Amino acid sequence: MMKTNRIVKTTAIALLACMAASFAGCSASSQAQNSAPAASAQSAAGAAEQKADTDYANMSIDELKEAAKKESGKIVVSAWWGEDFWQKFAQSFEKKYGIKVEISFGDSQPVLDKVIMEKDADASTIDAMLLGGANAKIAMDANVMYPNILNAIEGKEELDPGLCKMQEGVIHKGTFVPIYLNQTGILYNPQKVSESELPQTWEDLEKYIDSHPGKFAFNNPTKGGSGQAFVHTAINILAGGVDQYTGDTEVVEDKIKDWQKVWDWINARKDKLTITNSNSESIAKVNSGECDMAAAWDDDSVNAMKKGELMKDAKLYIPKFKMAGGGDTMGVVKNSANKASAILFVNELASKEGQIQMNKVLCSLPARSGISVDTTLLSQEDMKENRISWFPSVYKKRMNEDFVEKVLMQ
Repeated sequence: MMKTNRIVKTTAIALLACMAASFAGCSASSQAQNSAPAASAQSAAGAAEQKADTDYANMSIDELKEAAKKESGKIVVSAWWGEDFWQKFAQSFEKKYGIKVEISFGDSQPVLDKVIMEKDADASTIDAMLLGGANAKIAMDANVMYPNILNAIEGKEELDPGLCKMQEGVIHKGTFVPIYLNQTGILYNPQKVSESELPQTWEDLEKYIDSHPGKFAFNNPTKGGSGQAFVHTAINILAGGVDQYTGDTEVVEDKIKDWQKVWDWINARKDKLTITNSNSESIAKVNSGECDMAAAWDDDSVNAMKKGELMKDAKLYIPKFKMAGGGDTMGVVKNSANKASAILFVNELASKEGQIQMNKVLCSLPARSGISVDTTLLSQEDMKENRISWFPSVYKKRMNEDFVEKVLMQ
């Protein structure tokens, strides 16, 4: 009996020892398995931190090329007009750099909304965006664009200096790169108005309108930018200048109290002015002879001429009382996983070759100086001396609203 108990006891002790060894083995195995993903996560976090600390904006082009080799080999670029150009340019960029480009073509606002929605994601689905004035402000306010990429652009000193720092009154300090310019002016029929008769001062314009009722046109500013430019000029002349609005992100009511002078000026001449419903209608009225002069976009006028919708001898100038011009820019999304590739794309677009290609296809004005173009009706002297920048888009929106209330509804 005692022998039997000892055997049972000994067996039980041995069994317990085996179980303990087994549990110890399981525990060691479990710790090893748990430590592997932890180490992997640590490594990934370190890599992400290293990538986040990389200063792409101050890399040379050769350094960007090397960095791009470690990226996905593909970028997604958002644009809203000129689809044929973007597709062809994407192909030439891929051929040169071996980086595929997908063009996300369509309205920019939903794309920007998506970029903002994805701002806390590991990577945005958009790498680079073409940006207009209003969206430049939204993008800056949302802090979704990679800063200072202008530093990386070759020959940046030849790009439009105003647009390099500010877009429609929004100061961006090189977060966006100028891609093309646009400009408004006064379109006229030289058979009806001689060069010596062209209004150059605001007083000249008043005299012309008074002596030629119905012959000067601008469109309702809510229906197109050339009409906005004319009212913008009136604000610049009659309401204390537009420089005072620079950098404002919201309308400052005290700064617009003198806008009533502008509405009074227009209302006093409403029966002598022709207010159209679009940019193209203003051009059409000059072409038909109904009007002798009209506020118009340069590129709209060139394209209308190409299509036979505007007389071949029509001319456009920027008067000495100045008119607004701007342009569009491109930026790189802050959480793009392909920043080096995207900056290379922007650099190629802003290059002399890229600017020439864009001008030929889209008739846009180059954002880079020193490029001779034949797709503009404007002189270089007018562009240099008489072009002014737009005020911030919040004021443009308010201007449109006030025009409806204080002019159209009167």
